[in-house]
Amino acid sequence: VLPEGDPAATIRAEIDALRLGGKASRVRRNAKGELLLEWLESGKVNTKRQLTVWVQLLAACASASPGTIIGARLVGIGGKTPEITLAAPEPAAARAVLADLVAVWRKSRHRPLPLFEKTSSTLAGLLPSPPAGGAAPQSDSQAVASKVGDAWFGTDFTRGDLADRWVLTLFGDYDPSAAAELQAGAPPPPFGLLDLARRVWEPMLLASKPQFLEQWSKS
Repeated sequence: VLPEGDPAATIRAEIDALRLGGKASRVRRNAKGELLLEWLESGKVNTKRQLTVWVQLLAACASASPGTIIGARLVGIGGKTPEITLAAPEPAAARAVLADLVAVWRKSRHRPLPLFEKTSSTLAGLLPSPPAGGAAPQSDSQAVASKVGDAWFGTDFTRGDLADRWVLTLFGDYDPSAAAELQAGAPPPPFGLLDLARRVWEPMLLASKPQFLEQWSKS
């Protein structure tokens, strides 16, 4: 997974008969031999790029021995977001998350899915841990809908997902802030807005823990 002496580690994994690959910009190793994968990005680090790095980190962890990789760091050069860090899951957990992402990807090959860069990531960041049965959150539904609407339609200062011409073409009549699944009650439908936000974005957001870097650097 991480060739010795290669500063840009080549990443390979196979999940459910699908081959995944990528390449880290550089690899850092501490005294205990734990590896930190780094990617360098020119300009602002956006959520789509963060998700790409997350998938590559998962692929690297899925093919590595437990404890080999400690995490990843995405470094923005000259942008407003200097860096984003992601803690590495254990190999079994990485393979499980990747298998679910592959299932979502395969579903998307058959029909457009309500999975969006700003709206879905915003929704995932607002959700508490799912209650029993996977139902929608039981509180602050109006606040969630308001912030989801801002991510979708945009504000006076930011562009929303609907400003993208492909999103507008495929989902021009869709209003995620009014989606029934955002209201407390019944479990969300599979491959719906809430289900996809949880499956695709939430695991990455939960891994965004910069605290592990301090411990890694002291090891």
